[in-house]
Order: sequence, then C-alpha cells, then structure tokens
Amino acid sequence: MRDPRLSELEFLAHLENKGTVVLSYFDQMASGQCYGLRPWEFKQMVVHLLLEGYLNGPAEFGGEVSFAHSLPAHLDDLTKDTVGKLLSGRPVGLQLNHKGRSRLWTLRGDLQSQRRLDPSGLFSKDAFGPDYEIAFSFLSDQGMVCLLMCDLDHFKPVNDTLGHSIGDEAIIRYHQVIKDHIEKFGTAYRWGGDEVLILLSGLDADRAEKIAEGIRAGVEATFLRMKVLAPLAPRPTVSIGGVVLPVRADREAAINAADKSLYVAKKEKGRNCLVLDRMK
Repeated sequence: MRDPRLSELEFLAHLENKGTVVLSYFDQMASGQCYGLRPWEFKQMVVHLLLEGYLNGPAEFGGEVSFAHSLPAHLDDLTKDTVGKLLSGRPVGLQLNHKGRSRLWTLRGDLQSQRRLDPSGLFSKDAFGPDYEIAFSFLSDQGMVCLLMCDLDHFKPVNDTLGHSIGDEAIIRYHQVIKDHIEKFGTAYRWGGDEVLILLSGLDADRAEKIAEGIRAGVEATFLRMKVLAPLAPRPTVSIGGVVLPVRADREAAINAADKSLYVAKKEKGRNCLVLDRMK
C-alpha cells in the first residue's frame, strides 16, 4: 500500500516547484492527477493542508461562494474563502508558504529516516521504493532520474578459490567505489548477491553516463590493485546496465529496463562495459 505521506510530499513539492497552482473540480479529476489518491481523498488532503496553515490561497478564482461547513474560528477570511471554493468545486489558486516548506522537508526527512543500511554499508532493497518517488517529486524541469544496475563479472572464483574473507573485502571495496562516484547525485542499494541498484537524480544523460563509466573503470582499477586477486584470470570486473527516465515511469518497468540493459552488457557486449538506454 502506498504511504499517504508520499502523496502529501509530492503535492507540496509540486507547489514549491511551480509557484501558484490552480486546482479545480476535484471530483472529476483522473486518479493520475491526484498523486496516488482518489479524487475525494485528494480534496480532503488539500483541505487539511489549508486548515493546518501549510498553504496560502492568494489567487481569486470562481467568485464568491457560500458554504455551510464549520471551520475553525481562528482562520483568516482568505483561507475560509479558499476552503469554501475548494469544497464546492470552484477553482482555487494555492501557494506553499514558509510553514508548508518546513512541512515538506520534514516529510522528506521522515521518509528517508526509515531507510535501513545493509551490513555492507549500502541501503537495503526495501528503501528503494520511497526514494524512487521522492526523486521524481524533487526533480527540476531540466533534471532526470537514472537507474543503474551493477553486477560483478567472474566473481564466483574469488570466493571458491581465495575464500569468503577475501570475497568480503572485494565487495567492500566495490561498494566504496560506487559510493565515491555517486556522491550527492544518488543512492545505492544492495539488490541481491553482488548486484547493486543505483538511483541517480537531477542530472542529464551525459552526466549519468560519466558517473556510470567512472564506476566501471574504478572497479576494474581497484581489483587490479588488489594483489591478493593476482592468481585469478580473469580478475573480476563490473557490468552496468542503466536506463534514463526523463519523466516519471512505473517503478517495476524502470527496474526491468535497467535489468534488460544489464543483460545486454553481460551477454552481448562481453562484460566489463556499460549499456545505458533511455525510456520513452
């Protein structure tokens, strides 16, 4: 079930990005315009945000309207008027105020604080869902989201031949290369085995490709420097498959697209390479 805080966060982030937003006729809106909520739930959420003082209704739309709803006495006349228009289906103009911005960043912090670190130092797989939604909520008009799926090549002989302690050390160094390269642009998740999923946000396709190529080259160089891996031929490397998402896409479809690119990198391109596609 979708966390209702995500709907609130996405709506507040949209207001922050767009400035004044005019909303109207909520009961006739398609569910896709209501941030994962049904229209009446969306209207209820907006009314709640107005009553709590997170929003301003500075724009005058729809003319005067009378309503028979009991509202808190402390509300100013403009807020009462805005809520009345909203409840009666009239268009209203909304803006995010200072209190609303504080609410926005509190919501983001609350959602991200639930993320759990894997013992390897990366985030656990179940942290990806909320982070994926947040990435699109805070995306600028020019920025994009990118998923990279990384998988080590020829890694099984490390554990089988040299032992699991050396394998664990290699994994730690592999993860460190990833963390060093994604910096402030993204988050990495331990996906399963030695697979790592990377979520990059707010950058263009060229920048995403440079980061991915930096990870590939960095992992190759790191394993070449590990003298303990010298008996292995070939030494481990990493294959990376990715997808660039200029607009919001279904989460599972995006993961499958990154997986498909990874398959091409490993099975068709000969491993130790990057295949990055763009989802339309």
